[in-house]
Amino acid sequence: MNTISERFFPSIRKEEYLPLLKAFGFFFFVLASWYVLRPIRNELAVEFGYENLIILGFSVNPIALLLTIGALVMLVLNAIYSYFISKIEGSKVVLYCYSFFIVNFVLFLSAWTLLEDQGRVWTAYIFYVWLNVYSLFVVSIFWVTLINFFSSNDGKRLFGIISAGGSLGAFFGTSVTQYFALEICGPDISDSGPGFLIIFSIVCLLISIFLSRDLYSNAKVVVDEKKAIGGSATDSIKSLVSVPEVRNIGLYVLLFTTLATIAWMMSLDIVRNWSSDPCERTSYFSLVEQIVIPLTLIMQLLFSSYIMRRFGTLVIFVFYGFLFAFAFSFYYLYPIITAVFIVTVLQRLFEYGLNKPTREAYYADLNQNDRYKSSVLVDTFVSRTGDLTGGWIVGFGLITLSISWAALPLALLLSMTGYKAAKSIKIK
Repeated sequence: MNTISERFFPSIRKEEYLPLLKAFGFFFFVLASWYVLRPIRNELAVEFGYENLIILGFSVNPIALLLTIGALVMLVLNAIYSYFISKIEGSKVVLYCYSFFIVNFVLFLSAWTLLEDQGRVWTAYIFYVWLNVYSLFVVSIFWVTLINFFSSNDGKRLFGIISAGGSLGAFFGTSVTQYFALEICGPDISDSGPGFLIIFSIVCLLISIFLSRDLYSNAKVVVDEKKAIGGSATDSIKSLVSVPEVRNIGLYVLLFTTLATIAWMMSLDIVRNWSSDPCERTSYFSLVEQIVIPLTLIMQLLFSSYIMRRFGTLVIFVFYGFLFAFAFSFYYLYPIITAVFIVTVLQRLFEYGLNKPTREAYYADLNQNDRYKSSVLVDTFVSRTGDLTGGWIVGFGLITLSISWAALPLALLLSMTGYKAAKSIKIK
C-alpha cells in the first residue's frame, strides 16, 4: 500500500501544504478567467470563418490575418513587459500585469456598450486578437510566479497537483459559458458582446491578485523576489538566440504550437460543416471543455506526477510528435465531428496533464532573468508565432483537411526537437 501511494501520490512536506493550497486556488481563478472566454474565442473564429477579406485589392484569410496581428502585438508587449519587469520587484509582477488586463477588459466593455453596428464588429475582431494575447500572458505570468518558488524537482512533485487547480477553474469557467450559451446567448456574439462573461473574468482576476499577494506574504520567499529583477528589455531575445536551453525549448514550442494551430483550423472546418448555428457551436465548444477538463483533472491528480518522475522530460517531449501524427492521420481518414472530439481530448490531456507541467519544470532550472523574461517570451511570442505559422500554412493551402497527412514530417521534427531540448537541460 505504501509503495503504491508513494508512486502515484508525491510526498508533500508539512511546510508546503499552505503554499500549495494557495497556488492551487490561484491557478483556479486564473484559468476560470480565461476559460469563461475561450469558447467565445472559438465561436468568433468560426463566425469569421474562411470567407476571405479584401484588403488593398488582395484576398486575405481572416484567421491567418488575425493571428499575424496577434503575433506582432505579442512581440511589442513582450518588449514592454521585459523593460517593465526589469524595474520592479518580482513580488509585484502579478499585481501590475493583471491590473493591466483588467483595464483592457473594462475598455472592451465600454466599446460594446457605446459603439453600434460596424463598431461592434470591429471590436469583435480586436477582442479576438486580444483574447489570444491574454490567454498566453495570464497563464505565463502565473507560472513565472510558481517557478520562482519551486525547483525543477519540486515541480515534478507538485506542478501536476497545482495544474489540477487550474483544471477545476477551467471547468468552472466553461460551466458559466455553457449557461450563457444555452440561456442568454443572442443570435450573434459580435453584435451584443459577451459583457457578462468579461465581468466574470475581471472578478476572477481580482481574486487571483489577492491570492498571489497572500502567497508572497506567507510562503518562504527567496530574498531576490524583494529586489528589482534588473537587466534590459532585450534580455529575453538575446537568450533566445544565444542560450542553448532557451533556444531549444523555443523551437520546441514553435513547432508544437504550429501543429496545434493546423489541427485546430482543420477542426473548425469540420465544426462549421457540422452546424451553422453560432449558439449551438458555442454550446458544443463548452460541452467539449466540460468533458475534457474532468479527464485532465484525473490525469493531473493521479498520474501526472508519477509519469513525470518515472519517464522524465525526454520521453514526454518526444511523445508529442507521435500524438500529432495520430491526430492528422485520424482527420484525414475520418473528417467528422467525432474525430474532433477524440483528437481534442487526447491533445488536451497530454498538453495540460503532462507537457505543460514538464515545460514549467524545465523553466525552473533557468537563471532568474530567464525565468522571468525568456519563459514569458517563449510561452507568448514564440507560441503565437507558431500559431501564425500554422495559420498561414493552412491559409496558403499548404496543409489542409483533405491533405492533413502532409503535416506528418513536422510531427517527426517536433519529436526530434523535443529530444534535443530535453538533453540540453539539467533535468532528465
